[in-house]
Amino acid sequence: MLTIGLIILEDDIRVDQSTIANGWKAIELPSPARGLSQLKARLKKTEAVAIVGADARKTRYARKALALGKHVLIDFPAGRTWNEVAHLKELSANNGLCFCSPNLLTLETGMSELRQMAGDGSSKLLSLTVSYGIGGRPNQTQYSMKLAQLLDLTEWVVGSKHVNARQERSGTASSVNARVVLLSHENGVKTMLNIHYAPSRNPSLWIDGVFENSMVYLNPWAQTIKLQFLSDHSQKEISWAVSSLRRAIEDFEMAIDKRSEPSDFDDQSRVIELTRKLTQVG
Repeated sequence: MLTIGLIILEDDIRVDQSTIANGWKAIELPSPARGLSQLKARLKKTEAVAIVGADARKTRYARKALALGKHVLIDFPAGRTWNEVAHLKELSANNGLCFCSPNLLTLETGMSELRQMAGDGSSKLLSLTVSYGIGGRPNQTQYSMKLAQLLDLTEWVVGSKHVNARQERSGTASSVNARVVLLSHENGVKTMLNIHYAPSRNPSLWIDGVFENSMVYLNPWAQTIKLQFLSDHSQKEISWAVSSLRRAIEDFEMAIDKRSEPSDFDDQSRVIELTRKLTQVG
């Protein structure tokens, strides 16, 4: 059975340490903050590693895992710069290892339904508004990594690349840590990202999609998942799905078997570069 070690770098991410499915099991590894020697000893008991969290340290942990001969899953973005990501790709290729970097937000409940609605042509998507509350205190690295995730998510939902992007910081003292990013896509859709720091450690996420004949509201982290159509007040319930991390690990396990590379690193390079430009001017 494939044993995958989990390195969780955010307090609000919950994992079932007894998770077993499709011939693999996941075990949570001790925090690297307790000492890399202890982490290395535990890594030897695993065949692969999944590293999750908007923390710049994850790139360093991925390098160490690859150097020890472990397949690596690291949530997007895998690094603050494309050079960091390219180095991980090169290290995995040289050692014949699988390296995956999925955007876990695209695997959240209801996201695929929203993407299907945006692309089915029955009602044109006009705009998308995404509000994300980052749990915890302001941190520039964490913000840039969350921004990269949201930029990638919106392109995935809309099905079109960004062609124009502008970031604004709130000028009010009460919202000094809130930022707004305005985006235009190649297909004409407009996107607005509202990103702020939440008072608690728990993040929040909700999305409004404005179509020609309806408006859809999605809260993928709610206990009851619904798409709400404000034009006729109808609703569509979505079955609660397994966690995005578990879905990512299932894809990771299949990629290891096939030695494939499921991540689209060409698009990731472009999104990471856009994130860098926005955070430089923001």
